[in-house]
Amino acid sequence: MRMRKRRILAGLLAVVLGASAIGLTSYGLASEEGTEQGKDGAPGVQAEDILPREEKGPEEGQPQDSAVPQERTGPPRAASFDELKAAILNAPSGRTTIAIAGDFTITEAIAVQAGQDIVLVDDGTKRTVSVDDALNHGVFLIEQGGHLSITTSRKDDALLCFDGKGAVRGGRDGEAAFVHCGGEFTLLSGTIRNMGSKTFLGGIIVVDGKGARMQMDGGVLEENLFTFQSGGVVKVSHGGSFTMNGGAISRNETKPGGQLNSAAVYVTAEGNSTFVMNGGSISDNHGDYGGVMVGEPAYPVIQPGVIATMTMNGGSISGNVADRYGGGIMVCGQATVTINGGTISKNQALTGGGIAAYDLYHSMGMGQDHNNWKRFFPAELIVNGGTISENQAIYRKDIQDGGCGGGVYIATDCAVIKSGKILGNTAQRQGGGVYVGSTPYVLRIYDAVVRGNTASILGGGLWFCPTGDATNAVTNGGAIFENTAEGAGDDFVAVPQTDKKHTVTLADRVLGGGQVKWYRDGGVLSTTPEAGNVLGTPDGTARYDEADPGEPMENIKLNSEGIALKAILSDSAKELAGASAKVEIRGNKAPRGGGIGSNGGVVIGTPGDEWTLNVAKVWDGIPEGEYRDKKLQVCLTIGSYQLDEVVLCAENGWTASFAQLPDPASLGGLTVGVVEKGDAYQVGYSELKWDRENRQLSIVITNAPKPEEPEPPEEPEPPEEPDLPKEPLPPEDSVPPGKGTDTPRTSDDTRIEDWSSALAVSAMALIALAERRKGRETR
Repeated sequence: MRMRKRRILAGLLAVVLGASAIGLTSYGLASEEGTEQGKDGAPGVQAEDILPREEKGPEEGQPQDSAVPQERTGPPRAASFDELKAAILNAPSGRTTIAIAGDFTITEAIAVQAGQDIVLVDDGTKRTVSVDDALNHGVFLIEQGGHLSITTSRKDDALLCFDGKGAVRGGRDGEAAFVHCGGEFTLLSGTIRNMGSKTFLGGIIVVDGKGARMQMDGGVLEENLFTFQSGGVVKVSHGGSFTMNGGAISRNETKPGGQLNSAAVYVTAEGNSTFVMNGGSISDNHGDYGGVMVGEPAYPVIQPGVIATMTMNGGSISGNVADRYGGGIMVCGQATVTINGGTISKNQALTGGGIAAYDLYHSMGMGQDHNNWKRFFPAELIVNGGTISENQAIYRKDIQDGGCGGGVYIATDCAVIKSGKILGNTAQRQGGGVYVGSTPYVLRIYDAVVRGNTASILGGGLWFCPTGDATNAVTNGGAIFENTAEGAGDDFVAVPQTDKKHTVTLADRVLGGGQVKWYRDGGVLSTTPEAGNVLGTPDGTARYDEADPGEPMENIKLNSEGIALKAILSDSAKELAGASAKVEIRGNKAPRGGGIGSNGGVVIGTPGDEWTLNVAKVWDGIPEGEYRDKKLQVCLTIGSYQLDEVVLCAENGWTASFAQLPDPASLGGLTVGVVEKGDAYQVGYSELKWDRENRQLSIVITNAPKPEEPEPPEEPEPPEEPDLPKEPLPPEDSVPPGKGTDTPRTSDDTRIEDWSSALAVSAMALIALAERRKGRETR
């Protein structure tokens, strides 16, 4: 009976609460937090969101219960060398995963045959596989069509280590000490360390032949040793390819005792071998070249189209040391290197701390036509992005151009810098950021700001030897400013020489279109090679004085003098240049040429692509006598930047021009225009007209009288106020509130009370029904 009564009362409570919720919600009084759906219509928390995945019910179509777990077959286990050898030898075609289940020593080479896909992984315990000291000719030999992968059971490279124990192994020319890959080798994780190779043209890992591929997604190659020449830790040859997506190649030695032509990663031209770096790091290695060598310095193949290729999209090359060229990357002869991203930093070399590019012409091709030579040996360097920072070029007297090119050293005619940052590099002689080694080489740079660089002697921004040609154009050109030099030429120096045949051309505008004024800033003595002065020294001439700057040098074209200059720009011109820049050369240091130094040619921008904007004034409806003596200032605008000014007046026929402007199509969507200063007239501007054939722009400014402003209307007189009655008469049949007829209720009040009444009646009826049933049961 009690249970029955409780069920009745529970039903009553549900009716009351449910009805209350319906009523309240219909009036917007229920809290949104109390519903299953939030403000954005998203469902509330569901059971599957808080239950562990394994506690959820079975998927549709699956059995509801299974007391017998599925049988799992683990990978074959190898606790000894013999077991590993047998497991690989007997592996069928397709993938076979082998768990390394013990520490042991490999005593002979193991072949991975065509069709086999072998994966070596630890068994969950840290394992070390050593290599016998007497084992030469490689450990794993991957045949064409075979595939070997090394990985770990979880993200810990120490779980599976292949250790060469420091032994230096020999072999035939071009062989590997650890993996010789004619098929595919993938390093996902794990460690390869203490391997040694003394094989000519070899390495620790050799990727050799068309179709041979190595992919490194993780793992570590560390503390390995290469003691011969023309090789390294990873050698890519005869058309092989190496793709690095992750992992580290670190602390390896490839020049322990004077060996030549070595690097941590060595990519040869023969067969068009390739290296793509998307991620990972190549760091703290030492060799004749530092991190990466691309090309062929000693045994060139005289055949057009035979090129070693490197593309760097990401990752870092840092802390490497080269005994000669290219602390980070050496681009040599038959090579093309493209930098799209990533970082090349804190590397060191005698020449080209970050990157060195050399086409071999001066050492092997002198007397031949250079244009023909570079078809075979371009040493091409294309910089589309990335950062080259904090690299060093160290001076050594016996090395030609030692101490030159802290960031980048150029000895090729096929180098271009289109985008990227060259920051904080140091050269102990010339070219803190960039250095061009000699003629006939010309470096091309586009959309550059050269700013904040320093020279302890000459040319904080740019310094040019007497054999150097300099061009700074306005279209996609450079902005050179705010550099400093202790001796002369904060921003630019060209060293004089008797019968000098090399010239300087500097536009009167900078990148973006702002005006620059070039002022003399000290002077430079002519070279006297017999007295040891081949690089130029300050001549003691007074430096630039902001209070008394003198007249600027204008129209500097094919100038063969020695000059030291200071660049003065407006703030707007600097801001526009900075916003337009794709290349930033900043914070670099050298005795000469803090930003850029050159013994060859440097062209910044597109020479000759200069435009003129012609401005004309038209007077409309204004008597000549009112404007005859006026002088109106008109400001050049590019985008929202207001730049330099011209004056329109009767003396110049109310016309003027802005010369040496950049090609408007190069401005990234910014529009060339003008704005007239002052507000005396109503000013209108015509559409900008283009004459591309003659590189002319034109715009017409029309001045008209300002429309007369209407006279303000007179304020109306305030209306007379009517007399008020002394005492207001009460309305007829007025009834005071609270008496007589009740104030009508609103609809909402009525409905809420109706709901309450209905609920009360329902509750009373249910209680009465329960009591009646109780009485019947008692009788």
